[in-house]
Amino acid sequence: MLSFFKKKKNERLPKRFWNDDDLSKSELDQFRKDYLFNRCISGAEFIEILDSKFTPYMKSIGFKGRKNNFYKIEDSLILTIGIFKNKYGGDCSLNLGLHIKGFPICNSDKFIDNNKFTPSHSIIQKTLELDNGSKIFRFGINKEEGIETVDIMKSVVEKKGLEFFKKFSDYPHPFDKIRTIDLEKPTDKFSEFGIDSRMLGWIHFKKFIARLNHLNGNNEFALNVLKKAREDEYYSKRFTSVGVSPLIEGIDEMIKNYS
Repeated sequence: MLSFFKKKKNERLPKRFWNDDDLSKSELDQFRKDYLFNRCISGAEFIEILDSKFTPYMKSIGFKGRKNNFYKIEDSLILTIGIFKNKYGGDCSLNLGLHIKGFPICNSDKFIDNNKFTPSHSIIQKTLELDNGSKIFRFGINKEEGIETVDIMKSVVEKKGLEFFKKFSDYPHPFDKIRTIDLEKPTDKFSEFGIDSRMLGWIHFKKFIARLNHLNGNNEFALNVLKKAREDEYYSKRFTSVGVSPLIEGIDEMIKNYS
């Protein structure tokens, strides 16, 4: 029975994409020889394959960019897809980002041009998974395997990445459904949108929600969010003293502008 489920979740995936637990000892030993001793293609070679195979696909679905960073503007949304290479070589991950036009990047008050956005700048971030749950796309040991990897990446973008972005097609939903109780007592009720309990409690996400509600005319709610966020930040346990968070000044500026 276990072998059946192992086969099912890895169906149509080359063995280099299988999780370690699904490989036999000899297969795992061979994999380690290939990847630990740099028998896989280099990051530079893989980037060349991306540029010739992945970039045209991304442009065909409306994204701009090349090689490993792409963006698309859809009304008020900035959609991004980024390929993050392992600094040690051999593999990469496929990441999504979603942000709002005209908003600063997710973790500061800094503004950048729309075409500079990557997933790491975005308020919503998601790493795409293969059908077996792995988030690692291994380059392969030759150009043919590299092309195969890129074809699989394209398929994952099509089936999972674009479907995730569709969840936001009724913007400002789901952000407009987030209320005070969700920020004060976070749960995972919005997790399908990449918004888990940890994010709901994040100070920068609260500032984002305040900006969004101010933009949409819900100013009283925006101010309430900011005032509570300021209080929490003032007494934040991240610091040994109260009132020393560098974020308080920015929150005060927002409260002043929204009042």
